[in-house]
Amino acid sequence: MNSPVRLALLKMAEPFTEEFHARIVRTGFDQWFKIPGGASAPAAWKMNMLVLLMLYPVVFLFGASVQTPLLMGKAGLPFWLALFIGNIVSVLLLSWLVPAVSRGFRWWLAPARGAGGRTSLTGAALVVLLYAMWLFLFSKV
Repeated sequence: MNSPVRLALLKMAEPFTEEFHARIVRTGFDQWFKIPGGASAPAAWKMNMLVLLMLYPVVFLFGASVQTPLLMGKAGLPFWLALFIGNIVSVLLLSWLVPAVSRGFRWWLAPARGAGGRTSLTGAALVVLLYAMWLFLFSKV
């Protein structure tokens, strides 16, 4: 945003510009990861890992208990429509689940100053362990 080349180009464009607005766009998940104290948003890869941590069980459980037996089975809906309904349910549930989980992982998402790479590695390892737990549990269903 502050590179000399960019600033020079903006200066050259001034005669042709009435207004100029800039904004930083990060990810589509920022609204689920509120970090108190004005800290910067968490790294995108950390947000993605937590979204997947909650998305997988929601999709699995909805698919196994509602989508396949009820929507596609009893109701006879085509797969494309049952999947769309599943996506609606998933997004609604994630809008509640992900913020709750992100509060529990705040130590990882916004580590204290000087925490170093060990905190990031520990958090990532814990999330991977939780992935393995979901996979193990759902392999038994």
